[in-house]
Amino acid sequence: MKRQIYLAGAATAASSLVLAVAFVPAAISKPKRAPGLTCHVSIGVSVPVGSTQVVVPADQGSMYGSVRCKQFGAGVQSATFSVVSSGDTVGRYVDYFDTGTIRGAFDLTPQEGTFGGNPASASYLGTLTIKGGTGAYVGIKGKGTSTCASADGVHMTCTLKLKLK
Repeated sequence: MKRQIYLAGAATAASSLVLAVAFVPAAISKPKRAPGLTCHVSIGVSVPVGSTQVVVPADQGSMYGSVRCKQFGAGVQSATFSVVSSGDTVGRYVDYFDTGTIRGAFDLTPQEGTFGGNPASASYLGTLTIKGGTGAYVGIKGKGTSTCASADGVHMTCTLKLKLK
């Protein structure tokens, strides 16, 4: 009787091992997809210190506005920017959410043509990176694309699509 119990125990252990070995290759061969992040930003150029207005087109400065990421909720964005010799607008940003901050950099390339008949209007395509964060976002990194539009050279809306690492 003891021999039958030992054999039954050994058979059970061996079948568990066979099942474990059968599932490991499937887990290893399936690549893990980086989670996506989609955000919408509505931002405006700040009036420079010592001035009473924004002179359009602004070639450097600060911007503030709202950010809403589907996965993180609503927050506030603060950014600094400058227009470099290529015509691109480059800068750094910080997004402030309830549970922490996300910081990174962007590079926006103006597209040909204007819309709405306003010479200050423009559309942009660009890249951005997430370089880190605080709170719930410590260690966050990623990169992606941005599509932006400005009807007046002061206010801008953007859709951001990122892949997190």
